[in-house]
Amino acid sequence: MFDIWNQRVLLAEKAYHLDNYIIEYNNNAADNNECVICFSSNNIWFPNTKEVFRKSIFEKTGMNGTEILNGLGKNTYLGDIYKSWYV
Repeated sequence: MFDIWNQRVLLAEKAYHLDNYIIEYNNNAADNNECVICFSSNNIWFPNTKEVFRKSIFEKTGMNGTEILNGLGKNTYLGDIYKSWYV
């Protein structure tokens, strides 16, 4: 198990200082100034391994598959390094 909550893990600390977000713009939205903010666990819940964490955070695979929500001008996806957005 890759435990970043009960012990100091340099990889997690390094990830915490990255820009852990994705902003997507929908150029096809007709004069739409709406924005949706989505919170993501970065796909790091299972399996809980160092390799999955590294790929998801540093190669940005955890928030992949995101799509512009139909008709909205901008979507912002915020990644959760420490899996705590939902607490």
